[in-house]
Amino acid sequence: MTSQGPNLKVIALISGGKDSFLSILQCQKLGHEIIALANLYPPQYQTSSDEDLNSHLYQTAGHTVIPLYEQALAIPLYRREIRGKASRLEREYDASYLSTDQDSQLDETEDLFALLQDVLRRHPTANAVCSGAILSNYQRTRVEDVCLRLDLKSLAYLWQMSLPLPSTSDDSSLTEKASALLDYFAAVGFDARIVKVASGGLDESYLWQSLLDVRVRQRIKNAMRKFGGSVVGEGGEFETLVLSGPRALFKGEIIVNEDSCHVRHDQGGEAWLNIDISKTQIKQHDTGELSSHVVQRHVKDTALVSPISHNSSFVKVPFPVQSEHFSQQVDFSNWAWESHIIRHGKLLLLNSIHSGVQTQAREQEMQLIMDSMKYILAKEGLTSAHLIFTTIILRNMDDFEKVNTIYKTAFTRPLPPARVTVAAGKQMPPGTSILLSCIACRDIQDLGDGIHVQSISYWAPANIGPYSQAVSIPVSDGDNRAKLVFIAGQIPLVPETMLPAKYKDDAKLEEFEQQATLALRHARRIGSAMDVCWFSHAIAFVCSDANIQAFERARIAYNIWKKMHEQLYIEEDSSEELEATEGPDLWDIEYGAQGSFVGVADDLRSVPSAEALRSKQPGVKTPGFLAVHIDRLPRNASIEWQTVGFSSGTVDVKKENSCTTSCELFRNNATSSCISTTVIAVPLTDQQDRHNEPGRIVTVYGSAMSLSNVDTTSASKVPCHRVWGPIGGELVELSHGIVEQWVSAVG
Repeated sequence: MTSQGPNLKVIALISGGKDSFLSILQCQKLGHEIIALANLYPPQYQTSSDEDLNSHLYQTAGHTVIPLYEQALAIPLYRREIRGKASRLEREYDASYLSTDQDSQLDETEDLFALLQDVLRRHPTANAVCSGAILSNYQRTRVEDVCLRLDLKSLAYLWQMSLPLPSTSDDSSLTEKASALLDYFAAVGFDARIVKVASGGLDESYLWQSLLDVRVRQRIKNAMRKFGGSVVGEGGEFETLVLSGPRALFKGEIIVNEDSCHVRHDQGGEAWLNIDISKTQIKQHDTGELSSHVVQRHVKDTALVSPISHNSSFVKVPFPVQSEHFSQQVDFSNWAWESHIIRHGKLLLLNSIHSGVQTQAREQEMQLIMDSMKYILAKEGLTSAHLIFTTIILRNMDDFEKVNTIYKTAFTRPLPPARVTVAAGKQMPPGTSILLSCIACRDIQDLGDGIHVQSISYWAPANIGPYSQAVSIPVSDGDNRAKLVFIAGQIPLVPETMLPAKYKDDAKLEEFEQQATLALRHARRIGSAMDVCWFSHAIAFVCSDANIQAFERARIAYNIWKKMHEQLYIEEDSSEELEATEGPDLWDIEYGAQGSFVGVADDLRSVPSAEALRSKQPGVKTPGFLAVHIDRLPRNASIEWQTVGFSSGTVDVKKENSCTTSCELFRNNATSSCISTTVIAVPLTDQQDRHNEPGRIVTVYGSAMSLSNVDTTSASKVPCHRVWGPIGGELVELSHGIVEQWVSAVG
């Protein structure tokens, strides 16, 4: 795979701990240049005190040694005193309080802002910042906020990182999985000493122990397994000070006089080292090459092993009218394009909002649409902060940047809605270049949850803009664990470079297989981060080109989706008794972990999980699927996956008939609530209007011709060229994402 990104000039945030230095090493591996180090230290009145500053954001243990890194790494170091406090404890940091609440206590995040401002004055060519966040949303979101305000890229190459280990019987396997990453730090060659302990099972006997010692690492693993906590110290269980590391990074070794290390305690059981005197000595190196542990990408043979069988179940059905003639031959008079509002319990759907006027200026058209959206929401007592998912349909994808510039002005707070964007080309109604559909939830401000990662990492593509990777809403008011998770559209970008995936294979179909698998991996990893146990359905938006017909791409996408679910089971005997196994990461299985230097922590929770199925009966394994032939996708991608997931519950997958597949999510068996999503496929030979049933919320995909012949007044409409469904035939239209009403006491 070849998708080399631009080389960046990076400011490295360092605390002295192992994570920040491994992050620097990854930047070097990717060809970035570290031009400055940056560090925040405790106030002067505490530097000579026995009191340790328990900052929520910064490591301060061992801060007296930090000045030595400038010489040890031969990189200029810039420092600033921590003056603020942890006054804003929300997970998603919002700096807008600076202009609205002048009397509030300045949060310590603003010290980072001031520090980076100072570094930029001295290094104006810097364009990125790297940090060592692994699992801490608190830390990641604050670094991202500062970077966005300073127009810097946030690099978090350790985000969600873990090395896969054999599965254990203990489902609380975070400790087991992360323990491999602890070993990785040592394997790379960092001599990281423990300088603070603050967790059950860790006492002062651990202080100044080296993580290079396998016995020390095993003691930490045992303690975390017994008392709970992060094996890599991500929750402050322990903190480290790196004295030396790979020669490509460390030009000298820091030598600390152990007689100058004094143990200090506080009333909470914490213990740390107060280091008074230190000295350094520079090593002489024969080579500056990177450690082999970092250079190796842990990949399998690059020869392609096809993830699907080309004996597809898709059956091509002739379409009556060529799609390129739709805009000229179809009478749109029966196609109701008025914007519709649907109220469904706590949900509010705004369908097919358009400007109502013809204009050549896309910015003006989008502004009219956004004004209409805000007006409708205001009449319902809502704002854009209540939106959980949006669909933008463009006539021309070249208008995306202009449209996005206006769109993002509506979302100034953290956690914007998840989003999918496609271009329909000539399938758009005459005089309309933009359509917007939205889903809002009345309880989203209090009960909503989601993930908006804007840092570049190996995990999944960063969403550096006004949309989250996923947003979820609770199924019922009484149980916030069972959720419906809306996942943003995912295209085949290489996460660490944010460039489209390109391959050396000449065979176009094989290249598309890899791209489709990579994009689905992104959706799965996002689902894992949101505790998704099952996908209710998937939509694969596909484009065609001169070499591959859309039908071929639809067939490949369906078989990848089908295989991902079928591999959850192993047939043991002739009675077809099935044994659940851990769900695969198709990309890593078929092509190797080409996108990461170690595995990613999506194996912490298998997505999808066979354990989530209520019924273990064979036959129905694959949730609803449809492939939609669209005109263009963002970044000229070949495919975009849109999925919806269920979290924390049990699921029934049912085929009600040859055309319908539904998923129902249950909590606590018969005493809680249920939510259902359904895919209804209507073949060309069946003109029955199946989607317009009472109590259902519908999105309809279809050609302009098909949508003009069915009643879609209450539906969100996505015009497209063709649609293929899970039964294999080409469809006249297809409804999906039908959210059933919440039902109490489901039997």
